[in-house]
Amino acid sequence: MEQYLFDTLPDGPFSKLRKLVSGITPKLSLLDMSIGEPKHPFPSFVNQIIVDNMAGFGKYPAALGIEPLLNANANWLNNRFDLNNKIVKDQHISVLNGTREGLFNAALLAIKSNPTVKPLIAIPDPFYQVYAAAAMAGQADILFMPTPQSAGFLPVLEHISDADWQRMAVFYICSPANPQGVFADEAYYKKLIALARKHNFFIFSDECYSEIYSDEAPISALQVALNEGEFKNVISFFSLSKRSSLPGLRSGFCAGDKNFIARFKMMRNIAGAQVPLPLQHVAAAAWSDETHVIDNRNKYNQKFDLVDKILGTMFGYTRPKGGFFLWLDMAEHGGGIKAAQDLWAYCGIKSLPGAYLSNLAAEDDADQTYADPKNETASRYLRLALVGSLSDTEEALNRIVKYYSTVEGAS
Repeated sequence: MEQYLFDTLPDGPFSKLRKLVSGITPKLSLLDMSIGEPKHPFPSFVNQIIVDNMAGFGKYPAALGIEPLLNANANWLNNRFDLNNKIVKDQHISVLNGTREGLFNAALLAIKSNPTVKPLIAIPDPFYQVYAAAAMAGQADILFMPTPQSAGFLPVLEHISDADWQRMAVFYICSPANPQGVFADEAYYKKLIALARKHNFFIFSDECYSEIYSDEAPISALQVALNEGEFKNVISFFSLSKRSSLPGLRSGFCAGDKNFIARFKMMRNIAGAQVPLPLQHVAAAAWSDETHVIDNRNKYNQKFDLVDKILGTMFGYTRPKGGFFLWLDMAEHGGGIKAAQDLWAYCGIKSLPGAYLSNLAAEDDADQTYADPKNETASRYLRLALVGSLSDTEEALNRIVKYYSTVEGAS
């Protein structure tokens, strides 16, 4: 039987989750915390802009972006990250049909045509599945990079061999990280950028959660790249999905290395998914407004205030610096898969086992010794998305605390 390129693509995390909880009837009403789909109201101006530009649905969209959108993207980047107006809209920016599309297609453009060397794409583990799909499409080897707590939940650059650096095509990094919520700091980016320029690979910095943070605003890889000499070898990706609670708009952009962006725009002009014109006008307005972003961020921080109060230090919890996920250590409760089953059955809470975001084989996961502090794999953890209302978040947290207090009391 013939085998095709994507025949070995594994089930996605939510397919695995459906199988895990199938046949189990929860004892309480459903509270879904499994998917990182924002539920906050999107900006009030969205509806009217769509109405005002309805005629645009009758036209083919501008594949490379309308001028108001490109201006808004460039202005936002330069102001948000203090880039001294070095981002030029026509040189450094490519409009995307959501960052998932961009993160996938950009990898295909980053792989050199060299039949004697198989390319390598590095991916943090846990990871966003589109990174791996892009590597498979480019027929590259994948280097899964562990992100243990002992290393600050970031890949350890020193653990990568010289041979792997030499055939590296793309290094994916997510900052703030999904699911751990940590940032890559200036020193980390500086070291990574030096390696990228030495070995001529591209850093794809997934910064979709950059506007959801607690106290300190995260830096961008673009800031460090500029300090080290223009934006060479660095592409950062940004989205309205989390920033503006507009996941269905499918609008984002990437920015950085002007030579790469020029080639990417040529590719997208022929093969890229276009953003409808009315939605480009919405995106331009959203990137030009910070009021709704501040309100959105405050809503997430109110929920984290509840977590601080209700969970305290349970499950190894510490407040993440960014993003909207809880990454809870469930080692003492059988690991992430068992915890997901238990919370579904006894609390009505749908959550996502860390192993399902990892390169771990789910069937091997039950054999892990979770209580061993040296076992720092994602199998220990459970991810919960704080995307629901404040009242639903409070209810879920109280159910979790009550359930595990009862279980521990019974034992």
